[in-house]
Amino acid sequence: MNTMESIDHLIEKFWLGEATAEEKQRLMQLLEEADADLKLRLEKQYHMQDVPQLLSSDRADAVRAALHAQIGVAPVKHAKVFTMRPVFRWAVAAIAVAVASVWVFRYHRMDKGAVIPVAVVPALKHDATAFMAFIQNTGDAVKEIVLEDGSIVRLEPGSGISYHKPFDSTDRGIVLKGNAFFKVAKNKLHPFSVRSEGYVTTALGTSFLVATGVNIVKVQLFEGKVVVRSTAGSRHAMGEIYLKPGQELAIQLSTDKHSVMAIHSNTPVKVVPEKAVAGGLTATHDAFVKEPLGKVFDELAVRYKIAIHYKAEDVKGLSFTGELTPADNYQAVLDIICSMNDLTFKECDQVVTITKK
Repeated sequence: MNTMESIDHLIEKFWLGEATAEEKQRLMQLLEEADADLKLRLEKQYHMQDVPQLLSSDRADAVRAALHAQIGVAPVKHAKVFTMRPVFRWAVAAIAVAVASVWVFRYHRMDKGAVIPVAVVPALKHDATAFMAFIQNTGDAVKEIVLEDGSIVRLEPGSGISYHKPFDSTDRGIVLKGNAFFKVAKNKLHPFSVRSEGYVTTALGTSFLVATGVNIVKVQLFEGKVVVRSTAGSRHAMGEIYLKPGQELAIQLSTDKHSVMAIHSNTPVKVVPEKAVAGGLTATHDAFVKEPLGKVFDELAVRYKIAIHYKAEDVKGLSFTGELTPADNYQAVLDIICSMNDLTFKECDQVVTITKK
C-alpha cells in the first residue's frame, strides 16, 4: 500500500470512528512527512470537489471539539466563527487531521502555562489536474454511474464510492463502502480494482458485485474473472483467490475464515456447478451456465408468471451465468441481467418490455 492509499484508508477509518489512537497518530505522521506532490494532491482534493454539501457550523464545531479531545487541549472560548467552502468528508478529514497535527506539534513544545497561539492555514493553490471524487447514494433506488473509462457502477442505497479523477485507463482504483455492482470496461493493460473493508478485488474486463455487511464481505462474479486478496490494511492476511463466473467469495472480517461457493448456495465449491440441464436451470441449484439470454428471459417469465417481451436481435449472442433462489424477486434479477448486458426494462401490468439502452 503506497502513502496515498494509506492516507485514504486511515481517513476513511477516522470518519467511520474506527481509527485507533495509534492509527490517528500514524495519519498525522504521514501528513507531516508528506512530500510536496502529496500535499498538492490533498490540496486539489480540497478545492476541486464539487459535491454540494456545506460543512454546517454545528459540524465544524464537532470536528474542532473532536480534535481538541484527541490531543488533550481545552477548546478556546469565543473562537472566531468561519465558513468552509463545499467539501467532502475525506478532504475535511485530511485538513482537520493536518490541523490537529499542528496543534500536537505546538502543544508538545510549549510550557504548560504558555498561551497557545491560533494556527493560521495559508491559502491553498487551485489546480484542476487531479482530485478525489466521492459519490454517495442517498436515495431509495439504485444509482447508476458511468465512469470516464466506460465502466458502469450501480450503487445501492446508502452506499458510497471514492476514486481519483480523472478516472481513466491509467488509474482505475475505487474505494467502496456498502454494496455495488460493477461492469468493467475491458483494458488488459490496466486492471480495475475495488477496495472494501481491507480487501481488494481486481478485474480486467468483467461484471461482479461487492457487498459489505456486518462482519462480512462478499464478492459475486457474474462474468469474466476476478482475483481477490487482502491488503496491508486487512485484519487478516489472505492469499489471492480467483473466482469463476457463478461463484461467490465470502470473507468473515473477525476471523481469517473465507469460503468460495456457488452464488446463493451454502455449500462451498471449487468450480461453477457443472450439471446444468438443457434450458439453463439445474434440478438442485437453479443455475444458469452461459445460457442464451433469450432462453433466460423465457424461463424467468415461466418462473415468475409474468410476460417478458424482447427483440431477438437485441439479445443475439448474449448469455448469462448465475443462480436464482426462491427469495429472489424478478425486478432485482432483471436489473442485474440487464445491467450486465447494456439493456433496460420497463414494467406495466405484469408485462415486462426489455430494450437496448
